[in-house]
Amino acid sequence: MVGNLVAEVHALLASNVPQTARADRILGACQKGTMTTALVVDDSLLIRHTVCRLLEKHGYSVESACDGLEALELLKRIQPSLIVTDLLMPKMGGPELIGILKQNPETASIPIIVVAGHKSASQPPEETAADYIIFKDIDIVEQLEKTLDSLSPQIASL
Repeated sequence: MVGNLVAEVHALLASNVPQTARADRILGACQKGTMTTALVVDDSLLIRHTVCRLLEKHGYSVESACDGLEALELLKRIQPSLIVTDLLMPKMGGPELIGILKQNPETASIPIIVVAGHKSASQPPEETAADYIIFKDIDIVEQLEKTLDSLSPQIASL
């Protein structure tokens, strides 16, 4: 746990988060013994990389998985405050992963952002039980920034 905290503080110090916000997050992390963790689930390496770097820039400690099955394995050892997932993935897609997470009392309240292409977004967020949906073919960074801003109070309360 201490090793994870040290790694998370190091990543936050190297990020572009404003100094005052960094200090607040580090202090809060030290008091709680952990920093805010996000889980990114996408079979596209480019999307995973883009989303992970953006979340790290915002002070998150980030774990990633290639599909829903790998995400479920990771969730046995981490407790993220946010999950960002694709819909269409091999082995286990986003809708099935989200369904499992929303049925489990330990993960049901974690906010979920779906990152989808327009074609895979034929299922609206209500049908996937996701909290937000953003699209890969529109400026993903800008959409994710806006979504993170709107989610900040919810994540802080977890």
